[in-house]
Amino acid sequence: MSDLSKSATNATSAQLASTLVNIKGDQPWISLSADHLNDAETASELSDHVTQWIESRPSADATDLVAVDLAEVAWVSSVGLNELIEMNRSARKNGVRLVLTNVQTAVREVLVLTRLERMFNIDWEDALICKA
Repeated sequence: MSDLSKSATNATSAQLASTLVNIKGDQPWISLSADHLNDAETASELSDHVTQWIESRPSADATDLVAVDLAEVAWVSSVGLNELIEMNRSARKNGVRLVLTNVQTAVREVLVLTRLERMFNIDWEDALICKA
């Protein structure tokens, strides 16, 4: 990878980290796009940033729930599923409940067909936890 490519990748990574976790009121939420979730490079970075954020939370600010808004995710690849699984595993390990919200029909079908809906906390009613 050239120095220019590394620089661009680092800039993209920093930008992703600074805009990934949003907080409205006391409720942290993460808004994902299909591009970030389904691309091998950005999905891995995404999962790493979420894990770092969860692990670096001050204990006094221990949030026990983080909403993951999938409104912009119309489909999910195996890469995206893997990263969602990793984020969920990290959250559980740190006492945080990751809740998938605004799950689109195609993504719902994949979660049900793969039986992954048993692993995740999913807001099937789309109560819009992450919208204020």
